[in-house]
Amino acid sequence: MPLATLIIGTEDGCAAALLPIAGHTLVEYQVRTAQAAGAGHIVVLVDQIPAVLVAAFDRLRGDGIDIEIARDTRDAADRIHPEEQLLVFAEGIVADRAMLDALIAVGKRVLVTVPDSEATSTYERIDATDRWAGLALLDGQLLRETVAMLGDWTLGPTLLRAALQAGAARMPVHEGMVLGKAVDAPSAGALSRKLVAVGQAMSGGMISRKLVQPLATRAVPFLFQRAVPLDLIAVLPIVMLGASLLLAATGWPVTGLAVQFLACFPAAAGAIMADIGARVSRPLTWYGQGRLAVFCVSILLLGKDQTASGLGWGAFILALWAMTSLILARRPRDDLRELELALLLVFIATIAGYPLVGLGLVIAGSLLSEARARLITY
Repeated sequence: MPLATLIIGTEDGCAAALLPIAGHTLVEYQVRTAQAAGAGHIVVLVDQIPAVLVAAFDRLRGDGIDIEIARDTRDAADRIHPEEQLLVFAEGIVADRAMLDALIAVGKRVLVTVPDSEATSTYERIDATDRWAGLALLDGQLLRETVAMLGDWTLGPTLLRAALQAGAARMPVHEGMVLGKAVDAPSAGALSRKLVAVGQAMSGGMISRKLVQPLATRAVPFLFQRAVPLDLIAVLPIVMLGASLLLAATGWPVTGLAVQFLACFPAAAGAIMADIGARVSRPLTWYGQGRLAVFCVSILLLGKDQTASGLGWGAFILALWAMTSLILARRPRDDLRELELALLLVFIATIAGYPLVGLGLVIAGSLLSEARARLITY
């Protein structure tokens, strides 16, 4: 059954829809995460469209996300096919993609709930024990039936009652997932920080998991708070790669290696921002595809720089061997998990005055990687 999404806006100038969430407006975040969860048809219900909301919709369309704008409930119902599953966001609701995936996996009418308490008093009450968390999986038929009998009632609470009467199941918020309601800037900021805390599982090699990603994760909330755009963060690593090559080519190999290693940090921060906001960043893709090539060129330039040493052209041959071993190491082409470690080893050895030792360590590491891959294969 195809999946559609209905995002219920506000009736007071879309104030909640424009709150900042994880580097986006809230409505952009809702649309992007819904699409990432599999929604091929997204309808946003708003009665007013100020210029800032038009700009948000334009940004979504600029990224190839097709959305429909409904100005009233009947218009919204007409845009949803009766046989479509319907992911419903109430006003101001923020959920991470894990929460949406868990909800959609249920595959039937279900309401996400939170326990009734003072802390959840902003949510619609269901009964003495539960409140509706503002997120549901329903269907187009129920929406049309609800709108047909809506009268003067607002859509959200009426749809909730209709779902309960139709026997919709209840699903509590899963532990470790994010679901909340943004009502003002402080609550939106708190939700953004929660998204950062759960939004990026540590992956990659030791240096990435133990150093790069933890520091990047600490920086992301600051970037969100300062409204630093993802596009700017994503371009920075590419600029740094270019600068590192220029430095290496002009006789500053150590500085070039340092800049190249530091580029890992904005790249990791950009990856976290893109992951949370369900965005695909072309500059980050280009960085991931190009960083091995840049490192290999840097190694060759380092070897050429060392030809004046006792090894003469042997230093360049060693660098060529190191470069070849990196390229031919048996691993998926997009899995450069130990590249940061190799880069750090060469940098440390070079700054200590033993660049050829660093190249030797790169060769040894690649040979070990190859041997490990062969053992796993056989």
